[in-house]
Amino acid sequence: MQPFCKCPMLTKMKYDIVLPVALNHINISFLAIHSLIKNANTRKIYVITEKKNFLYFSTLIDKGHPIILLDQNSLIDSINIENIENYIKCKGENPNRGGWYLQQFIKMGACYIPNISDYYLVWDSDTIMVRPITFISNDGNVFIYTISEYNPLYFDIYYDTYYKIFRRKRSVNFSYISNHFMIKKEYMKELIVEIENNFSSDKSWVWKIMDSIEVQHLSRYGFSEFETYGNFVNSTFPNSFTYRPLSWLRNATMKYGIHPNKYDLYDISLKYSYATFETYCKRNFFKIMIRKVISFLKYIRSKR
Repeated sequence: MQPFCKCPMLTKMKYDIVLPVALNHINISFLAIHSLIKNANTRKIYVITEKKNFLYFSTLIDKGHPIILLDQNSLIDSINIENIENYIKCKGENPNRGGWYLQQFIKMGACYIPNISDYYLVWDSDTIMVRPITFISNDGNVFIYTISEYNPLYFDIYYDTYYKIFRRKRSVNFSYISNHFMIKKEYMKELIVEIENNFSSDKSWVWKIMDSIEVQHLSRYGFSEFETYGNFVNSTFPNSFTYRPLSWLRNATMKYGIHPNKYDLYDISLKYSYATFETYCKRNFFKIMIRKVISFLKYIRSKR
């Protein structure tokens, strides 16, 4: 079985985007959506959020943007933020990570959305694409951006969970964690089926993953959907990925604030392909204003 169709037209195909959105990322997600429509080969954008947040996106939908709203608490059968938080609480750990786990399961469970494209791009809602990015190579492989950082506090926990789920060790010596990931739904479905088959209980794959996390790690970083998918595909379907460097700006909030304008995005695009705007970053108003003036002047100069 060939891991990917070796078809040059894949580089131009349109694909769906899965965008989980938490309440604190609503505003920045609007810019993320606009950037994806402009720079990605977008077919549909599945915004997955709490139902009470749907109203915020009505204006974008009225303008004809290809947005489909899905309730995060109904996407996976019998899985919602409340029962994940209750699971963690019953184990004696802090349930505040419940939403963090739910978003990861949403990215995986999205492979079962009816009529979703064969490849779907998972994109972080606080991340803005400032240049067009190709996600599939001419020979049909998915491009993967990897990070070299290795923090045992986090990654050893991820891989311990991975081993318990699949009964095998990680297949690479780097991390697959990123702000985005192009997923092949067929592979994600196979991953989920293997999780279900590796355990004798009749629980859903979500609870089998949760049961595999050491109790003391439930309220920290007990699982990674991208680490799991990346290692699974690399070992099950070898040579499916093409690894590449990709320039991006982390913590762009510190430079441009939480509300970047078109001049800021232009400035970022001179050096980077995308930028993340974390809401929790500390910000210096004076430094941000200076940076915005510089961005404006660069933009004006470029138009002369």
